[in-house]
Amino acid sequence: SVPCVCKQLSVQRPHEVDLSGCSLEALPDVLLYDNNVHILNLTRNYVRSRPVKPQNMHHQPATMRSMRAMKDVKRPFLRGANESALPKSGWLDDLLRFHHLQSLILADNNLLTVPTVIYELTTLRELNLAINGVTEVPRGISKLRNLQVLHLYSNKLTDLPQEFLQLQNLRTLSIGFNRLHEIPGVIHQMTRLRRLVVAGNPLGPLIWDQLAKIGDLEALDARLTPVMESLQDAMLATKLTYIDLDNMGLRSLYLPSTGVIANMNVSHNRLVTLPMFYTSLVSVLANCNRIEELRMTPKPINLTRLLLQRNQLKELPEDICDLGKLQVLDVSHNKLTRLPARLFWNIPNLKGVDASFNSITSLPERIDNCRLERLNLQSNQLTVLPAAFLMRANQLQSLNLSSNKLMGLPPLGPASEIYHLEELSLTSNGLTEQCFATIAGYKRLKILHIAMNLLKQIPVKCIQELVNLQELVVSRNLLTQLPITSLAKLPFLERIMAHSNQITDLGDVRRIKSLKRLDLSCNDLTTIDHAITYMNSLQAVDLSANRNINITASLPTVLKGMARVVIEESLDSEDALAAVGQHVDHHGTPNHGMWTHGSAEASGNRKKYCCSQVKVQNFRNGRDGLYGVFNGGLNAHIPGFLRSNMASIVMEEFRRQQQTGSGSAPLNYLKYAFLTAHSRLGQMSRCGGATLALCHIYTLSSATSTSARRSGLTQYRLNVANAGHVQVVLSRDGTAIPLTKLHTTEDSDEERSRIINIGGFITPEGRVNGLFSATRAVGAAYLNPYIIPEPTVYSTELSPNDELLIIGCAGLWLHLSHEEAVDVARGCSSASQAAKTLRDLAQAYGSQGNISIIVVFFNQLMLSGRGRSSSGASFSDSPSFQRSS
Repeated sequence: SVPCVCKQLSVQRPHEVDLSGCSLEALPDVLLYDNNVHILNLTRNYVRSRPVKPQNMHHQPATMRSMRAMKDVKRPFLRGANESALPKSGWLDDLLRFHHLQSLILADNNLLTVPTVIYELTTLRELNLAINGVTEVPRGISKLRNLQVLHLYSNKLTDLPQEFLQLQNLRTLSIGFNRLHEIPGVIHQMTRLRRLVVAGNPLGPLIWDQLAKIGDLEALDARLTPVMESLQDAMLATKLTYIDLDNMGLRSLYLPSTGVIANMNVSHNRLVTLPMFYTSLVSVLANCNRIEELRMTPKPINLTRLLLQRNQLKELPEDICDLGKLQVLDVSHNKLTRLPARLFWNIPNLKGVDASFNSITSLPERIDNCRLERLNLQSNQLTVLPAAFLMRANQLQSLNLSSNKLMGLPPLGPASEIYHLEELSLTSNGLTEQCFATIAGYKRLKILHIAMNLLKQIPVKCIQELVNLQELVVSRNLLTQLPITSLAKLPFLERIMAHSNQITDLGDVRRIKSLKRLDLSCNDLTTIDHAITYMNSLQAVDLSANRNINITASLPTVLKGMARVVIEESLDSEDALAAVGQHVDHHGTPNHGMWTHGSAEASGNRKKYCCSQVKVQNFRNGRDGLYGVFNGGLNAHIPGFLRSNMASIVMEEFRRQQQTGSGSAPLNYLKYAFLTAHSRLGQMSRCGGATLALCHIYTLSSATSTSARRSGLTQYRLNVANAGHVQVVLSRDGTAIPLTKLHTTEDSDEERSRIINIGGFITPEGRVNGLFSATRAVGAAYLNPYIIPEPTVYSTELSPNDELLIIGCAGLWLHLSHEEAVDVARGCSSASQAAKTLRDLAQAYGSQGNISIIVVFFNQLMLSGRGRSSSGASFSDSPSFQRSS
């Protein structure tokens, strides 16, 4: 609207105007008042040139705002309109008023041709026509003699005209994600071109011979062009300083013996050996290959960043310690058993090392002049740290030693003021309370994760020394109480996670004035002090799964009605509190005891939580279960809509399929549920979308199940659908079985090819059209047809061997493997404890974003028929899985 545009213009700097994403069909009059605009951004609009012959018009700005979501549908002018009915201003032709325009961005405007008015803007230095439907560049481009940067990526170009030779000042040309089968011949003659982007084109093997002819080329982006398995010496320009060969299917890399490459990206290939012998190298990215050997002769003495995660390295060469300028080293997810002996004393500028997810058993003994600020050694086999390690690594700000086999910590020196540690993660070790003697020396500590250890108490004198502590995680230990008096002396303490202990008394938590979040679920609490209702700072309290609490006697009415207090985890109905002790659905139908669930959520470092869940313990009148996780990224409205509406949508589609007959596609109801939700979101989805997964535990009748008919028992089928990076994993006899597909450009060749083939583009970070990390989502209509809502569906019949189900968003699975998640969940006594433990573990491993997890425990005895009774079975029948309150 005009008022919104005026407000947007009023807060911008002089000469720079950003009207991106305003859905403009014409340039606003207020913009045309000032002809001194230098930079104009019109991305994601619908502006057009004035038609020459109104009676033959093919385009007319329509009033339907919803057309923004349909990229393949063009907006027709009102047919039969005469010339007098057309607007007199607001066309692209009015850009001629800007005599000083230097930068024009017309990306994503549904342009099919290059507007001719652009060729008259001879002052332009930068022109962006990306993400349109342009099939050719007219010869008039030669008039833009001052042009230095030209972006034409994500169009439908097959060649470039010879007139490009007249663009003598052009230095950067981006023609990636078009339909080029070879490098346009005119580029070979553009000797002043310095940066070229050809990523995502179906280029042939001759690309390297062609590029070698551009002798002065300094930067080349050729990622996502799988044209050959080997890259030879003579195929690269000798003046290249930047080269991106990400995801090209390379098996070998032979670089020129003489070169000046400074930044090199060869990630997501199939390299076994990595040559790094340029002294000019500054940054090397070689993640996700099969690298077993590094070649560094001569040594890359200027190297500052080396990323080698997810390879096959068994050892690092000692020569790596001679790289005096190295600042960041990432060798996580390899097969290392040790680190180079001189790593912690011979690299003066080393600031960050990530060697997590290896098999390291010990660390180098010598530590001198260590300036490390970030060290991640989680998920290794460490049993002890060198005696002087913590004392001499005094510049550390973040240290992660989770998931090792540590039984204790070495002492610190007496001068505690020299230690800079702010984040310490010791989750999942064998530590006792004696380790607090060392921890207390870190006076600047803000975050302490020490869950899943053997703590029986928290030493009073030690904990009160941590005066800057903000977050304390002590879940799954052996604690019987919290030292409330000492914790009250910590003025910045905001979060205490102490679930799954043996705590019997809540204590007077009112004394912790700064406390915002408290988790005491899965403990042995017997009473609850209703005084917590008067704590204004407290935002959330989780007291679920404390089976010894008499809810009716312990809680006043005011506490039961507080949304921020979680009393009963497994209920998901409005009248849940009134039905404590039995699982009910919205219609009050008792649950049959076949499964129970638990959940956990966390916002992480984000101030906003943009995930939601649906947990219907008794779906379809108590016969089924429905569970889902919805991740909205930075948008909280779409997950909120899905939480409120998805169950009813699934029910509608399920009943419709039953009435019409499923035919050969029995899972269509889940597919149509996703599409229906996508349609109903409407304009709510203009600024985001949600990835999601749904699990329907469906009761089979003897008419539909052969096994049920033969055994006479009730059988269950698990139907799963997902779109995006929310994943579902089933534990069957302890084996992790993924039931979903990852819809991302990094994990799916099929999805990546689909995006490129329909004209989309993928950023180096893996984002589709620069905006979305997943390739499938509900509600992202503004990115249609690149982001689609159609899910992948899967179905399996449940058996007595099926133990549990885990549904989690990317905040979980980016940090835990399927196997580890299943192992952790199987070691928990309830679904609630399992979900919360997985959340804590993900955060201990470095997850800083939103986390949403649902765990469902199956009653194996009930599934086998041995635990059936007339009154329904409880989980106490099974020694492995106990019922959560």
